[in-house]
Amino acid sequence: MVKIVLDAGHGLSTPGKRTPSGESEWSFNDKVVLAAINKLREYENVDILRVDDPTGKTDISLNDRTNKANAFNADVYIACHHNANTGTWGPWTGIEIYTYDHPQANPKSEEIAKVIHPLVVKAVGIQDRGLKKQNFHVLRETSMPAILIEGGFMDSYIDINVMRDNSKLEAHGEAIAAGLVQYFGLKLKVAVKNYLSIGDTGKEVKQLQENLIKVGFKLDADSNFGPITENAVKAFKTSNGLLVDGLYGPATKAKLENAVKPKPIPKTTPPKGTLYTVQVGVFSDKEHAERLAKELKSIGYSVYIIES
Repeated sequence: MVKIVLDAGHGLSTPGKRTPSGESEWSFNDKVVLAAINKLREYENVDILRVDDPTGKTDISLNDRTNKANAFNADVYIACHHNANTGTWGPWTGIEIYTYDHPQANPKSEEIAKVIHPLVVKAVGIQDRGLKKQNFHVLRETSMPAILIEGGFMDSYIDINVMRDNSKLEAHGEAIAAGLVQYFGLKLKVAVKNYLSIGDTGKEVKQLQENLIKVGFKLDADSNFGPITENAVKAFKTSNGLLVDGLYGPATKAKLENAVKPKPIPKTTPPKGTLYTVQVGVFSDKEHAERLAKELKSIGYSVYIIES
């Protein structure tokens, strides 16, 4: 299991962390982090911890962030930020990644930075300011390899165009994820198997449709998996909390087949000391009478057939 910490830096209301037009740095950082998380979730054996407030409402202290990361026993800490220069619009531009400036700094921090940095520069498409070192808290106080990314200048009339482009922020986050995938050798999750899907035909589709009809859906068992069948499957999945299972995958199939299984008739035993006489009918053929007698015996009644 690879444990990854992501940190979107600051909060929505952190003083000074804004563009000259008033846009919050956290709003840019958050989109990058979310894109990285979404991409990383496509891979096996990954555990992700986000140490900033995912709503942005609270600026979690740096101590709390690094304490959480250390307690999590993470394998890497990625802090996502956007830079500023004078606070007024200017031509400065570029991406830079920081690692801890200390002789005893974890060498894996720089290894990870070297993998991620070129991927982010290429994805975002602005100037490369290189790898740098600094004594930032999140680099110094973390017990795992840690990097801090400055994804451009918020007060740059060049870089702001990237930050206002959600597709660029998403590409930035996915580039971070791609670097981590490369460094840790992560493997994609096996795709969810669909037993049946749109366009399929045949007896298996008909069986699915008949089962859907049994649980209350109105459709024809015509052996063609079309939009009506698709909508019924989706509605069944939603009502049973099966939201991630392909269209008609293993969990959905099992749930539906269980729903249409005949329910066993509960066996009851008449109270001792109580006698009942039940006349259930008069039959012209003995076989019919014996079949009913057998059913009544199976649920606990003593049954006698009287021939007349």
